[in-house]
Amino acid sequence: EAGAGKAALLVIQARVGEGRHRLALPYQGSLYMPAAYRLEQLLGEANLLPGPVEPVCRVRLHFLDRLADVEATVALPGYLAREIGCEEIPASRLAHEYADIQAAAAARLEQFKDQDAREAWLDATFAEQRGQITHLEEQKRRIARENPKDPKVRHLWKQERAIRDDLEEQLLQRVHTDTQLSQLSFYDSRGAILPWAVALGGEALYNDIVQQTELYDETPQTFHT
Repeated sequence: EAGAGKAALLVIQARVGEGRHRLALPYQGSLYMPAAYRLEQLLGEANLLPGPVEPVCRVRLHFLDRLADVEATVALPGYLAREIGCEEIPASRLAHEYADIQAAAAARLEQFKDQDAREAWLDATFAEQRGQITHLEEQKRRIARENPKDPKVRHLWKQERAIRDDLEEQLLQRVHTDTQLSQLSFYDSRGAILPWAVALGGEALYNDIVQQTELYDETPQTFHT
């Protein structure tokens, strides 16, 4: 048995038929839309759609950008606090720095797709530990040439393995953190925008955010079979 996801169907139903309308969705919200567009394409090819389909309208509030003139203090989530180096900063600083942090994280994630690039990052970031690994490997080879069964070889291997395990954990943590940092624009239009805005700058800030909202029709990805 299998159950069809209702969201993919509902976003199509809202945009077809006699009462059809544009469907407004938040920027980077409703991540199932690629699947919905693919379903829409298949239904259209099979002549199963009752007429034209209205577009999806994306709503982008640029919440973080609107904080550029706000000096109220914001408490940062842990992953961002570790990146910036403090737990609380003025909202204006967050507005000016988040885009560069996001871009750097996205660039590292792209870089980490390549094994050589990952190794180069480890060399640059953990030079001391990588040097220890090289030294231990040299010791192992020297001892093994003289006596392959020398118990010191196994002891050195355990030391090396512990360092490698720690570096793998550090790399995994970097990937996890960068995944979060690369998606900071989530806060552009999602989350508790109203209470956040009022807490930071009162209703005037919230009204300013709403008045400067960016609206645009989304262009669905073209699928090929």
